[in-house]
Amino acid sequence: MDEIKNAFSSPLWWLTTFVFSFLVNAFSPWLMGKLSSLTQRLGDKRRVEAEKRDADFARMVLDAKTDLRALIHVTALASHAHSLALRLLLFTAIMLGTGSLVLSFPPSTESMFGPWRESVTKSLALGAMLLGLVTMLMANIVVRRARMYDSALRQAQTSTARELAAKRIAQDASPNSNQLEAN
Repeated sequence: MDEIKNAFSSPLWWLTTFVFSFLVNAFSPWLMGKLSSLTQRLGDKRRVEAEKRDADFARMVLDAKTDLRALIHVTALASHAHSLALRLLLFTAIMLGTGSLVLSFPPSTESMFGPWRESVTKSLALGAMLLGLVTMLMANIVVRRARMYDSALRQAQTSTARELAAKRIAQDASPNSNQLEAN
């Protein structure tokens, strides 16, 4: 407590505080300008990316509505994203469970690592848990992509899309039947 009291009573502390506060006050307008331009650029970049993502989504829905192959492709993408998300979540559970299990064991005196056994074990367990958390973040990204594909499929699978697909199938089948009749 005396050290703090001595620090406040020291003229060096007051001088340092004054100089630091003066510098912060002098550079704050410049720093605020830089921060605002940075946030403006980041916001513009995010807006452009969102517009591009929305346009790609609308194009995917339109393609799936008008083309049977595109509808099948989006269905395959959705199925793949769901299976990948399940595999990533399973790997996450295995890594987090393994890390927790290894950390729950009491340290033993006999080990091939000798005196470093406890630190090596903790490092490996924490590494497995960290890998599990990173995998969980990847699974979150894949789940969001799977939801996007599901949404595109819901929008594309309207009655008009089914009718167009039925017409295309009928058109594809009709030239073959005309050729068979001609022979």
